[in-house]
Amino acid sequence: MATITQTEVKVYLKTKSDNTLVGTITLNGEQANVFAGLSTLGSNLNPGSKYYAEARCTNDNNYASEWSNLFPFTTLINGIINSLTVESDIISVDDFELEYDSDDITPTSIYLMYSEYATGRDAIELNYRDETAINGAKIQVGQNKTYYFNWKVVDSEERTSQGAWDNAYQIFVPYLKPTITVEEVTSKLNSVSTTYRLTSADVLSVKEVGLRLAGSQTMLYVFDMENLADGSLQSVTFSTGQPDREGNAVTIAPNTTYEFVYEATNSAGTTIVTRSVTTPAQSGVVITSVTDITTNSAVVNLEYSGIE
Repeated sequence: MATITQTEVKVYLKTKSDNTLVGTITLNGEQANVFAGLSTLGSNLNPGSKYYAEARCTNDNNYASEWSNLFPFTTLINGIINSLTVESDIISVDDFELEYDSDDITPTSIYLMYSEYATGRDAIELNYRDETAINGAKIQVGQNKTYYFNWKVVDSEERTSQGAWDNAYQIFVPYLKPTITVEEVTSKLNSVSTTYRLTSADVLSVKEVGLRLAGSQTMLYVFDMENLADGSLQSVTFSTGQPDREGNAVTIAPNTTYEFVYEATNSAGTTIVTRSVTTPAQSGVVITSVTDITTNSAVVNLEYSGIE
């Protein structure tokens, strides 16, 4: 019985012709499986493209068989995440592309995946209709964390291709500076009050509300904020006779404009917000008019100011 001494496999792009021959793979002996790629053809096959392969063998009598049937196959679609950017706690997809020949294959589902783990564990999958929808996509994430981004595609032959997690796009999202939202400022004759919200994912080294005269840089009184940085509603009141954080007795004068100074600091930086408030004038009353005058009576109309 003759022995197979050589196996040849030819790979063509799209059609069998001299100008579409990608290369010929020549191996010794029988080969149940022949790898067609960079190491055997001298170049990689194109992603998402149709190819044809044919084979023949030669035996120890130097007899070469006819070339076999042409067998078609289409390579999988490839995805590339070229660029991601982070602003605040939002990651934006700036440049994502798919590599394929639309004459040969098309994507039917495209997924952008991201995980807090380099292995892709617990990855979140976002389904997009096409590349255009992915480019410009914005994803809100947590702070002070590294995220790993990958892709997955289902093609028109119902096959799935996916990027390797050890080659995933890696991006770090730092802590953000604290955010302070002032909800309200109010005043009475001898006190001023405010409600606000403080948010910080990082530990705060400074969190305080100060009070100063409008136009002045000298802080009169300071109170610490509550030990809350989760965005819940907080409040503080500066009242005459009340001691502040340093033990200074607060004095709030009527008919005076003050400025609240809200300040919070974490490892990302400091946020300072200011709001003005004016106390009412001293209590008083004036006659604005006298009406309904008759021969024996009249109505005196009064207006009060500075009443708490």
